[in-house]
Amino acid sequence: MREDLKNLPVYAAPTQTDLVVLANNENAYVDWRDLLSIDTHRIDFNHYGKSTHDALRAKYATYV
Repeated sequence: MREDLKNLPVYAAPTQTDLVVLANNENAYVDWRDLLSIDTHRIDFNHYGKSTHDALRAKYATYV
């Protein structure tokens, strides 16, 4: 470690209790406990749209 840094105080991030910390794709406004009453076998949770944008590419190719 550099000598000029050895005596600096250790940084500690402030803790805030009034924040809602979310991970990716979480929603703070949905009560997820409601999912317990839903037949979740009929829901495709892992479905993401196509990322190739075929229609947009076709229209752009026609334009160009």
